[in-house]
Amino acid sequence: MVTSEVKIADTVEGPIPPRVDNDDWPGKIHTRIQDVVEAMGPAPWSKSLIWDERNNGTLIANNPGTGNIPHWHKDFDEWWIVMRGTIQWHYTGGKEVTAHEGDVVWVPRGSVHHIKNVGDGLSLRFAVSQPPAEHYASPCNVCDHAPDSPDVFGIADVKAPGSLTISDTVTGPIPPRIDNADWPGVLHTTLDDLNAKHNGEKEWHEFIVSDERNIGTWLTQPEGSGNMPHFHKDFDEWWYVQQGQIRWELSGGKTFVASKGDLVWVPRGTTHHITTEGKETSMRFAVAMPPGGHWNADCDVCGQKKADEEVSWMDVPKTNEGL
Repeated sequence: MVTSEVKIADTVEGPIPPRVDNDDWPGKIHTRIQDVVEAMGPAPWSKSLIWDERNNGTLIANNPGTGNIPHWHKDFDEWWIVMRGTIQWHYTGGKEVTAHEGDVVWVPRGSVHHIKNVGDGLSLRFAVSQPPAEHYASPCNVCDHAPDSPDVFGIADVKAPGSLTISDTVTGPIPPRIDNADWPGVLHTTLDDLNAKHNGEKEWHEFIVSDERNIGTWLTQPEGSGNMPHFHKDFDEWWYVQQGQIRWELSGGKTFVASKGDLVWVPRGTTHHITTEGKETSMRFAVAMPPGGHWNADCDVCGQKKADEEVSWMDVPKTNEGL
């Protein structure tokens, strides 16, 4: 049994208005991905949109036929949300994945991943890695592409106080040590697979990613449905909107509606009340830190009262617990 954990020194007592609300990234609360594309210009490029103790969330653009330097990671699993185009992943051991818009691709630590835009137009993927994000270059044993790069690259400074205590480290390259048939721990998650599993359900959720740093959850909600207003003491939460229109109401009075292709980030301490607007069922990918303490609070925008219990937790098994 692994004992890895994330310790966060920067904790707050909420509810408070957003303590960070930047006009640029990272630290921008409501991002329209198309705005980033237009601001960055022609590919290739990458832009960090989320950056804290746990995650460096980076939007990456590639033209057809281009991609990354094949590499692996010692101490973290990396995963991506495909936001545009058709993208191919090669894994150590020969596995190949071709992903499309809305798919989530997950690679366990130790496995080389070589990523390439195999479509006809621009590809966009949102990569979620762990700072300082050490990349260990290694040839792709599927297509034999050999990296022209330093042996270790892509190291970035941690941007916020805290410590990552990761005892579950590996020496790669190795084939995927986890390749589950059901979630979490599925290497390639498609929207078709999720909709087939939850066919006929009016509202559902599925835990896609579960490790030391993150619980990543796809969830759907019909018109008028939403969460109980709450805040988090020790982590920032963020979401990607795949479908529908969703209203966020934040402590301090900020409110906005996010639509398909938007990214929303709420700093720790800020109450967030989330509700589906319009007739279309909404779908969003929510990213929290385990064990996901939700501190219930009144919504000071709409007046909804908090739940009776003071705090609730997310009990989600980590994919590496059985190793």
